[in-house]
Amino acid sequence: MDKLIEASGSLISGGLVALLTWWLTTRARNRQDQERKREALRGRADALMVAVSDLRTAGAANQMLGETLVERGRTVLLAGLACVGGTARARIAGGTDVRSGLAAPGAGRSCWRKRGS
Repeated sequence: MDKLIEASGSLISGGLVALLTWWLTTRARNRQDQERKREALRGRADALMVAVSDLRTAGAANQMLGETLVERGRTVLLAGLACVGGTARARIAGGTDVRSGLAAPGAGRSCWRKRGS
């Protein structure tokens, strides 16, 4: 009789442990899924903010280029100087020809942003 009581107690405690393990595993898996969804949403939000920023930059550039002829000349000159300055800055920092060539459009782009605001 004692063995039967001991066996049933072991069976009940084993069942409770199995149930608790299943519940904790399911909960941890659901939290991981939620965290993955949050990270994906953050990535999409970052991409959307970059797209909006690019669109605003293009709009500012379009507005500047649509103004008077003198203003167009100033804007093109300023963007050209920014590109040349970006290239020179990249070369001084030890960049290769390719990297300095890639830095030039970025400098011109930041010039558009500053003039637009």
